Amino acid sequence: MKQICIVMVLALTVSVIGVGFSAGVKIHGHFEPFAAVNFDTWLLGFQVKTGVIFDKDSIVLVPGLYLYKDLASWRVHGGTEMLFHLGEMEGLLLARAGASYGFSTDFGRLLIGAELGFPVNLPGEFFVDTSLKIVPTFLVQLQF
Repeated sequence: MKQICIVMVLALTVSVIGVGFSAGVKIHGHFEPFAAVNFDTWLLGFQVKTGVIFDKDSIVLVPGLYLYKDLASWRVHGGTEMLFHLGEMEGLLLARAGASYGFSTDFGRLLIGAELGFPVNLPGEFFVDTSLKIVPTFLVQLQF
């Protein structure tokens, strides 16, 4: 198993053709500023992001992992985010899918889009009951 993991990491490292950085904001009932690192490969790109939501009584950390594909000016993406509410010590997993339209600026590529979040039930006392509905989100992201 260890050798398989090493081979997978080496294959992914060799296939990376570009690394970029992003900053943006998501709006879904709260403002969530985030920062991300983008890794472009020959076929797909993936993004590791972390965001923060400043709640009234606490802070919510929002790490996420996304796969994306750029098709002309459009970016189609999907992935997961975990919301960690530090005040109440609870977590929520969201599966997300969306699309963005991107265009070049003097600073980098600006992406404007939307995504839908689907709550996922996970066992354990740490995770909240996901009686929530689908979470629509507006997204603005600047990729350097």
